Amino acid sequence: MWQEIYTKLKENNLNPYPPGKHKGLCEEPYVVIKEGTQIPSINSNRLGQKVIDIIVFVPLDSYIAVDIYVKKIRAA
Repeated sequence: MWQEIYTKLKENNLNPYPPGKHKGLCEEPYVVIKEGTQIPSINSNRLGQKVIDIIVFVPLDSYIAVDIYVKKIRAA
């Protein structure tokens, strides 16, 4: 799942990174994709759902651009 999300964001030029791989200051928007924990299923014997954390970073002076960037990520 992580690889699919990373690839789709990369194809759309949304600057995805795995955790700990971005270097330097945030000079342009980027997103970190992290595999989270697994949520157990309460009402069945299934394993549950896997959580993927998507953390958005934008330059401090471009804070207003967060909403626009998130919409692009969701569309991808």
